[in-house]
Amino acid sequence: MKNYTRWLHWNITRFCNLSCEYCFSHSPYKTGEIVKIDSERVLENLDKFNEIFRISFTGGEPFLIKDFVQFCTKISEKHYLSFNTNLTHNSIKLFAEDINPERVIKIDASFHYTQLKEKKLLDRYLNNFSLLKRNAFSINSEQVAYPGLISEIDVIRQISEDNGLDLKFVPFFGVYNEKKYPESYTGEEINLFDLDLSILDKFNQKGEFCNAGYNVGVVFSNGNIKPCFQIKENIGNIYEEIKFNPEPVFQCKSKICGCPMNVYDQKLFNIAREKF
Repeated sequence: MKNYTRWLHWNITRFCNLSCEYCFSHSPYKTGEIVKIDSERVLENLDKFNEIFRISFTGGEPFLIKDFVQFCTKISEKHYLSFNTNLTHNSIKLFAEDINPERVIKIDASFHYTQLKEKKLLDRYLNNFSLLKRNAFSINSEQVAYPGLISEIDVIRQISEDNGLDLKFVPFFGVYNEKKYPESYTGEEINLFDLDLSILDKFNQKGEFCNAGYNVGVVFSNGNIKPCFQIKENIGNIYEEIKFNPEPVFQCKSKICGCPMNVYDQKLFNIAREKF
């Protein structure tokens, strides 16, 4: 059992080497725009708690960060890791060799078929996925159910079957052909993508208890920490001081919650719920 007691979800960079139509969080990447992390200061701040953390990395593409694997190696000596990545960076092989899979909770490997094909990165994604799977990492593959992919579904499913991806489609949030999604999915599209839209109910957390800011925090690319993406209150900086709140949020004020903790980390949610 992973014995961590706090979680920092780090949106470590807004830059990405892919340019997916449906992405809302990245900026185009150019060589030289990614800076090195001050790993020593991060580790010093984590050590002040004398606790085990879960540190998850997303972006953009986290593996674009300079010396990122070395940074992860240092963190994983004591703490646990998780990732959202497009699995195309050439440092994945080093990651597979250097990181103990027991210290990685999961890797969400985003499959972006159109961009992988256009940038000739499909084979690299598949090889990296296979490498990590062989090395006993907990890894899964997800593709956004973008309506523009309807004509490619059979091809994508065949690639998944041939390469052991067990790929799942997840709902698209955005506008396509002047229609707002996920509200505009037709019954046929839901069936073709094999979507489970019941998960959308989990994003309606207004008025509900939440542990954001208590034992969970979101770290932005500049190091600032907030309770979650919706709550703008500052609770420190990953390079200076991390200040979790003494109590959780007893009534979520957000109409739509993008990160329901009772779904994304039920363990830490239950710890807070049982205490309060």
